[in-house]
Amino acid sequence: NFHWKRQPGQYQQGENLYLNNIHVASYGWDIARAQGDDEKYVGTIALPPLHKRVYASTPDEIKPLIEQVVESWFNEALQGSK
Repeated sequence: NFHWKRQPGQYQQGENLYLNNIHVASYGWDIARAQGDDEKYVGTIALPPLHKRVYASTPDEIKPLIEQVVESWFNEALQGSK
């Protein structure tokens, strides 16, 4: 079961994605974005060997993108173990 938890810390602006108690991805405010860039959030997937970033304008847009990448990674991992 995937679930999102707000990132701890006073200045955090994102959430972490967990599979049970395992941290698999996160998103937050993209401080490195160019001025005028509409994609204000960056998501980071932390599954080996996949270290991928995705970008979106809102948390509601970025969460499904991250979940799709993580689910795809798990599907490939399960198929490779057969």
